Amino acid sequence: GSLFNGVDVPGEALIHDRDGSFVVRSDAEIHLESKGKHTLRAQGPLAVAVGGDVEERFQRDWTNKAKGTVSLTAERPFSIEGQSVTVKGKTDVTIESTATLTLKCGASEIQLSAAGVKISGPIINLG
Repeated sequence: GSLFNGVDVPGEALIHDRDGSFVVRSDAEIHLESKGKHTLRAQGPLAVAVGGDVEERFQRDWTNKAKGTVSLTAERPFSIEGQSVTVKGKTDVTIESTATLTLKCGASEIQLSAAGVKISGPIINLG
């Protein structure tokens, strides 16, 4: 542990800027743990850059709220799976694909592509 004050000051490697910012650095691992509430707060932008895989595990509910636009982008296949999944738009919902869009439920399927619409299933009722 370290304590920096007017007499004991951090070395150059731990000073990020001369405005009072600081850096936590390790050549191996850093662990942050608390038995109570753990808060990470930034009044400005928050950037998280990870060079390897990321795994999150939540033992309880997970809620994400944003006052602005939310965007998820993946350069490789992207999957959402759950016991029950609901997508709800207060005004519009658009599902778009540049190749094929498929809706599946059991043995029934609706497939949309540039070539047309294919509907298949054990029983098909129109109207």
